[in-house]
Amino acid sequence: MFRDVGSTLSNADLSHSNICSNLVSMRPKQDSIAFARMMAQIEADDNHPKPDDGKIIELDFGKQPLVRVGEIYGRAIKYTRSFGLVEWVDDRRVYHVEWFPAGQIKRVDRDSWRGRPL
Repeated sequence: MFRDVGSTLSNADLSHSNICSNLVSMRPKQDSIAFARMMAQIEADDNHPKPDDGKIIELDFGKQPLVRVGEIYGRAIKYTRSFGLVEWVDDRRVYHVEWFPAGQIKRVDRDSWRGRPL
């Protein structure tokens, strides 16, 4: 009943650029913001400040804590042993995602959070 499509794919079909180009062709235009955010997160993963810091762990959507890093209020979305990936939207409504040392990331409760909606 189900066909195993994994066995019919070559390594070239599974490359990062092919996967991304296939996603572009499958994604509806109204979801371009979510796609741009996903691509920013993939780029951040590829540019981790300490590549040997362990496996990148992604937090489930409902379990991503609200955080503060200096004057930035955002949400922690991934982590390694000593870094956390934080996403936030600035005052110009531009989406950002950046790795910060874990010691700089502080959890905040919803009442204390001063960030823009993500």
